[in-house]
Order: sequence, then structure tokens, then C-alpha cells
Amino acid sequence: MSFRTAKTTAAALSLALGALGLQAAHAADPAAAAPGVATPGTAKPETAKPEAAKPAAPAPGVATPGVATPAAPAQLQQVSALGGKLNFKLPQSFTASDLPAGTAQNGTAGAEGKLYVQQESRQVIVVSETPTMSGVETSDNDAAFLTGAAVGFMEQQKQISADYKKTGEKSLVSKGLGLRQIDATSTMNGAPIVSTSLLAGSGPKLAVVQIVSRADNAQGHQALVRQVIESMPATPAP
Repeated sequence: MSFRTAKTTAAALSLALGALGLQAAHAADPAAAAPGVATPGTAKPETAKPEAAKPAAPAPGVATPGVATPAAPAQLQQVSALGGKLNFKLPQSFTASDLPAGTAQNGTAGAEGKLYVQQESRQVIVVSETPTMSGVETSDNDAAFLTGAAVGFMEQQKQISADYKKTGEKSLVSKGLGLRQIDATSTMNGAPIVSTSLLAGSGPKLAVVQIVSRADNAQGHQALVRQVIESMPATPAP
């Protein structure tokens, strides 16, 4: 794996970390005084006894209390890489933007990709494609290539984040395309994160799908990873 992948990854994660902090928690509005409770320093007004209200008929399209309403199916968007060989789906709530195109000047020539951000959950997915080292051609499921790519990827991540730590690694396959999954924790710019990276190669291209969440949202992270993998669909390699 060439060092251009590390530079592309670093730039993408910098954007991702900024996106993770976009949504700050909002202070709750002051609660109104409960009916019949006097506010300190004010006299309690007498309240007229209300007449018994008649039950109102439910408005059209409004659910009746106690009656379950079927949930609307989530809207999904298709994400593709490696000429359509790598595909998965994301909720429409993830907004997409192009990553800066790679240039020869900064050593990222040929690199391209997209950044997907879900502001409410503060989750980010980076999908990047880069030329393989020296333009080496690889088959769609080359275990040796994926092993080398995984080793190089993790070494580069340690250069970006000193406390990068792999927590798991496994091999998957999706419709004949081999994938290497790497789970990790790290701290970048003071922000603790959990990440799952999916590496795949085909021809002269290496694709990396990085799923990034805040460390305090491990459960949401696993749910998103599961959705991505199941939508491919990808299963453990034999």
C-alpha cells in the first residue's frame, strides 16, 4: 500500500473529526410552572373548575392511543466503489460530499472518494479509492494482497494516531470480492474514537471504507457496521 493512502486517510479523518463535533448538545428550555403551583413571590390565582370535556374523535391520519402504528421503512442510499464491485447501503440521513481530489504535488495522485456524515449520531463513513502500490494488479479476492494491505494500513494509522490499537480483524467475502475488516480504537485531536475499516482490492485499485464513531457510542457503531456489512451482503470467508 502506498503512502498516498495514509495521506488520504489523514485528510478524510480530519474532516470526519470536525463532522463528529458539529452537533453540540442543546440546553433544555426552562420548564413551565405546573398548573396550580404558585411561582415563588407571586400570589396563587384561583383556578375555575373546568367542565368535564367530551372525548374528541381522532383526527384523520392520527394514531389512536393504545393502537400501534406501523413504522415507515427507512430510506436508503446506495454506495459503490471499485467500479460497482463493492456496494452497500446507508440511511438517507447520511449526507454525502466529495473528498478533495488527490494530486501529484501532495503525493495523493489518483486518490478519490466520498465522505458520509450523520450529524445526529455524529457518525462518519469515509469511502476512498487509491491506486495500488506501483500499479500492481490484484484479483478480486487475493488473500496475500489483503494481508499486506492490512499490515500497511495499520502501520500508517499508527503514524497518524500514536495510540491506534487494533481490537479485531477478520476476512469477509461479498459476491466474490474479498474484504479485510479491521476494528480499532484511537484518539485523534483529543477525540477518542472507535473505527471499523473494510479493505478490498480489484485490478489496480484499493478501496477503504472507514466507519468512524465516537468512543461513547460503541453500541451505535456496531449497529452501523452490521448494517453496512449485511447490506453488501458480506459473510465470513471460508
